[in-house]
Amino acid sequence: MFVLMSISIVVLSLLYALLKSGQSKSLGLIVLFSFSLYAVDLTSIYMLGHPSNSALIYNALYFDEVNGIDIIVESAIFYLTFLILVSLFIFVLRKVISNFGVNRSASKRYFLILFLATLSLSPFVWETYSFFNVSTNQITLSKELSNKASNAKGHPQGESKNVIFIFAESLEGTYLDDPRYVDYFRELKSWEDNSVSFDNVRQIEGGSWTIAGMVSSLCGIPLTHPSGGNTLGSVEEFYPGANCLGDILSDYGYDLTFLQNSSLDFSGIRAFYSQHGFKNLLGSKYLKDKYPEAASHYWGVYDDTLLNDALTNIREINPDSKFGYFIATIDSHFPDGYVSSTCSTNEYSVDVPPIVKAASCSSSLIANFISEIRSEARFDDTIIVVASDHFGMGTAAKALWETEQRRQLFFINYPQGTEVSNNENSGSQLDIASTVMSTLGFNEKIGLGVDLQKDVPSLAQDKNIEVVLQNNKALFMSLWDFPNISKGESVNFDNGIVEIGSKVFKAPVLLSISENFEIIPYYKDDESSLLRAVTEFRDEDAFVIYDHCDVLNNTFDDEVRTEGFCFAFGKLSNEVNVFKEEDKNSLTFSQVEQSLLGAADAKKLASIKEELGVEGLLSSQQRWMLSNVPAHSLVYLEDEIYLPFHNKEEVKEQIERFYNIEVIKIPTSSQSHYSLSTTVHKNDIDNDLFLTRDVAKKNKFDHDRKWYDPIRSYFKDLREKVDSGYRNSDKVSVVFFELVDPTANIKAPSYLEKIPEMERYIAHAGGGIDGHHYTNSMEALNESYRQGLRYFEIDLLETSDHRLVAAHEWKEWAKKVDYSGDIPPRYDDFMSKKMHGKYTPLSLEDLNTWFESHPDAFLVTDKVNSPKKVLEVFEFKDRLVMELFTVEALEEATELGIFSPMPSWVTYLHLNKDVERLKSLGVKHLALSTTDIKSNINEMLELKENGIKTFLFNINVNNADGEIGIACNHLNFAYGMYVDSVDFVQEACL
Repeated sequence: MFVLMSISIVVLSLLYALLKSGQSKSLGLIVLFSFSLYAVDLTSIYMLGHPSNSALIYNALYFDEVNGIDIIVESAIFYLTFLILVSLFIFVLRKVISNFGVNRSASKRYFLILFLATLSLSPFVWETYSFFNVSTNQITLSKELSNKASNAKGHPQGESKNVIFIFAESLEGTYLDDPRYVDYFRELKSWEDNSVSFDNVRQIEGGSWTIAGMVSSLCGIPLTHPSGGNTLGSVEEFYPGANCLGDILSDYGYDLTFLQNSSLDFSGIRAFYSQHGFKNLLGSKYLKDKYPEAASHYWGVYDDTLLNDALTNIREINPDSKFGYFIATIDSHFPDGYVSSTCSTNEYSVDVPPIVKAASCSSSLIANFISEIRSEARFDDTIIVVASDHFGMGTAAKALWETEQRRQLFFINYPQGTEVSNNENSGSQLDIASTVMSTLGFNEKIGLGVDLQKDVPSLAQDKNIEVVLQNNKALFMSLWDFPNISKGESVNFDNGIVEIGSKVFKAPVLLSISENFEIIPYYKDDESSLLRAVTEFRDEDAFVIYDHCDVLNNTFDDEVRTEGFCFAFGKLSNEVNVFKEEDKNSLTFSQVEQSLLGAADAKKLASIKEELGVEGLLSSQQRWMLSNVPAHSLVYLEDEIYLPFHNKEEVKEQIERFYNIEVIKIPTSSQSHYSLSTTVHKNDIDNDLFLTRDVAKKNKFDHDRKWYDPIRSYFKDLREKVDSGYRNSDKVSVVFFELVDPTANIKAPSYLEKIPEMERYIAHAGGGIDGHHYTNSMEALNESYRQGLRYFEIDLLETSDHRLVAAHEWKEWAKKVDYSGDIPPRYDDFMSKKMHGKYTPLSLEDLNTWFESHPDAFLVTDKVNSPKKVLEVFEFKDRLVMELFTVEALEEATELGIFSPMPSWVTYLHLNKDVERLKSLGVKHLALSTTDIKSNINEMLELKENGIKTFLFNINVNNADGEIGIACNHLNFAYGMYVDSVDFVQEACL
């Protein structure tokens, strides 16, 4: 086809040049049309590796649904480049042959014949006809879909086999075919060549990320949910109506295990497998507990640890049992993957991309695993399935195979000497489960899949499969069994849980309520994604957003709510109200019905959609700030806004237009976000874009005076300074104003009740004694305990002879004890000196004795970063909280089982603010300075939501109100604080 098109292009160009078609407008249009058809087909070859088909057309028509904008842009560039080059070619031809005599009438006949051939040869013409013909006929799949409701049962075909199933993360079959890299995958390629390999299996749109690929491959249906993506970690029921491979094998008596080296709670993995036949679920926590010395990365332990553990476990399975052991690797995850130490001796050429190295290593480990299994005769009744969960993701994978036809990896390995073949039948992920079931000896159809080993056409043979699946989206959605609210029922809210009949949803969640009272859940992707989702609802739909109260601030009303759960309920076109759960904890059917029947206000609807469309990009603090600054302002916001990468400029302009402000762009490390900043260029200094500082006191701007006069004068001086002393700098950072977030300063009665809770306070350096701080002494411990404190921070330093003792800083200690020797001192020298001449020094052995006699006390350490060294002396690890300063120390503390590894804020940043990672490490407390509050409120609230208690230190830094000020103003989002005394707890927050 490509050769025919190339010949046609040359001949058409020649004939057109001979005819001097510039004299014939109609002929010129015919040529343009012909070349346009060729351009479309060549563009498809360039982008997709084959002539135009439904994938190109589908991406063009539905790019907003399949994120195909990049394909459209690149295709357009190639398309226009091709037409320009052909036009230049014709221009040159005409110049060359202009002096030759030609038979134009004959040329015209040949031209018209070739033009008609163009129409008949063009794949684009036939694909367009087929695409819209299918779209019009709306193929229905309900009769083809196998699901739990059908309760269909197959029958074993003789003796059934066991199965080991490996999902290889992003390890598509294209890696094994690429001549550039095939040598790096030779071990796995060898196993594929000695198996039944399926070489024409495609990825579907509803299977293009891990959980989606698993669902598509095991259930024979695309993952379809209104939330989409990886938001499904909050679902209580995962595709309850779907009948998947695990359900059927479990019904046949198989003992099923799923093992992966990342978190089971990510994206709904745990819910999916546990609710579809799997009894044993093992994830990163299991592996890290079992192998505490194993190396790990962002997602979990490396694939070598995973596969070695799987091999050990499989060997321990009762040989008489029927089992299915499913494994999911992770090291080849985009963008660059992770190469385990097992592959440290592998050699690669210098130009091999990191992701190829990681995929190569993972493939080698999988191949070695298969070799181990096949070396044991006891597994001769076991098949091994290897399948990629989805194609490689990100720009790196796209760059590798920009012009190639990509394929899923899928092969089934039998015991040695049996069943080796290449299967070329067209299929997709939807066919994997049915093919595996047939191989195991069962006659079962799973979902929409077919057995690719039989002469049964797969849905993937329909070139318009994506359109067919899109047109049947409602069918797949029905398998979620979403509830309806009926008369007499109610929507009940209880401490983060929504109950509707027998269905349960966890906050944060958005529930849409349609005219027929069907309820569909949406789960949170980022802090404000639920607000954005509401703007996409139909005008007649009602909704409920159930989340922490502070998240709903500055949305549907101006009231500030600071703790607990709240819900917003109503209809955008009519009325929306926000309720605190403690004031209202249910919605009756009649209230829902009344909201649905409420008259629509088109003007109000348009206004609130615009507002939510913007505010859904911002955190609650950002929303509050932007609604309280004057127009034409540069703003100060330290947190990133949620800007989608492909249209961030449009979103930035939307925010600026809505709030009438100027957003200064500062690229961040993620490239997909912009920060809002105070950075200002020198040529902006003359502009009247500055704000009064009085807002910090008044919480509003004084428009009755020319507030900008003193600031203008200030910036005039600043400009002169910049011009004279900083000529090499092109910008100056200035905080133009301060806005005090009401959620950070409200003094609500509910917090007065919490001030006396002693577990909120940690005795700083043992606590204050006689007006002295940082004594770390026996007397300080006793006095703090008498006051009711039960958490005691002690600074631990190491003496020159390697003993741990209680001291804050050696130079400070030497001054306070009048010591003039070398520091650090020897242990005996330290113990012989009393702080301020009267306070008893403490060794770690002394602390062990003191805490033994105070069984309700907890030790909180600072300075020391070695849990193992502390536990060599301190015996009460169930009452030990250690502030730690490296990720390695956190992991060590977790492995040793101390009560609470407490990361410093810097350590939290080194973990990329990954709260799930903190939880997996057993973190219960986290320490940060009061100076970090302003720029980290959102993170502190997220930690609070996840049950991690933040404690503030540096109490008196930039804080004139002392401990009472921190307790009253900041214990609404921080849990507690370091204190020298708790005398202030009797005071009131006024």
